[in-house]
Amino acid sequence: MPGFMRVTVTGGFTLGNAGASSSSTPTKSFQVSEDLSLIRGNHQLGYGGAYIRQSVDGSSYINTTGPWTFSGTTTGMGLADFLIGRPATFQQGMRYFLKDRNTYAGLYVQDAWTVSPRLTLNLGLRWEPFIPFTEENGQFSHFDMNQWNAGVRSTTYKNAPMGVIFSGDPGMPGKSAGKRDLAEFAPRLSAAWDINGDGKMTVRSAWGRFYDLPHLWMYLGFALAPPLGSTLIVTGPSFDDPYANVAGGNPFPVVRSPNMTFPQFASWVTFPLDMKKWYADQWNVSFQRQLGASWAVSANYVNSRGHRLPIGDNINPAVYQPGATAATVNQRRVLYQQNPSQGQ
Repeated sequence: MPGFMRVTVTGGFTLGNAGASSSSTPTKSFQVSEDLSLIRGNHQLGYGGAYIRQSVDGSSYINTTGPWTFSGTTTGMGLADFLIGRPATFQQGMRYFLKDRNTYAGLYVQDAWTVSPRLTLNLGLRWEPFIPFTEENGQFSHFDMNQWNAGVRSTTYKNAPMGVIFSGDPGMPGKSAGKRDLAEFAPRLSAAWDINGDGKMTVRSAWGRFYDLPHLWMYLGFALAPPLGSTLIVTGPSFDDPYANVAGGNPFPVVRSPNMTFPQFASWVTFPLDMKKWYADQWNVSFQRQLGASWAVSANYVNSRGHRLPIGDNINPAVYQPGATAATVNQRRVLYQQNPSQGQ
């Protein structure tokens, strides 16, 4: 990105905003829904469903600007390292883009049943299958430690590291980020009880299960990873020639092909292929009492608990060793120590 530079000098100055770049993120959403309510005797029946189709076509040059960091690893002072042109790290990547598509579908049935003038029950069940994200360019990849240990290699990209498979490889669900899960049901149950039958004191209670959907940007990390993302971090480069010690020299721009070369020490992201939708169980109990003609008191207990909540973790961390420095971070990573030729 000509004319744009990002420099950070520890104890000195900063040039360029860390999040500034040219980008475009148009999103679209199309939704159809229908609900039907029928009253039959002491039952009020409800039926319905919804279909939502979302898309995002994101593109950004944030990784092409190549931030430099001068932290004093050479002289002990960030400003001195800057003056002699010895940065601690240099990072650069391709312009990233993604064409993510997400589909939501849900159906429900419920019954508000007036059991008696003093008791009403509400029973419901919602079906929300998990339909994984798709990416039109098939940029999804997956790393599995068992495949790494077994020496599994990609047939789509022959030079990719062990344990990584891509869209088009055996075991990958096409251009999807994971596998479908159709057995996702969300029950609902509630009750309202008029204790004395005079409408002045009631107890209500409810429990329900509610699923959540991934945000459109949740899978952004795949766009930043090889083969097209290829964010490369160079440790201890020279300011005048940052790729002097990188095998093959400057790898950009990256052209995707079955025999393409993969950059060393790039940033990767992986998700479980069998990941399911996360959800929350919510429940409550409330008590209401009318006092006189115009006063009322109420006590409520409300709770919720999340399940299958997605978290991030570094599965290839650097292991601390005596004499460890920032320059040896990549060589101290778990996979590098197991197999240097593939771990790099």
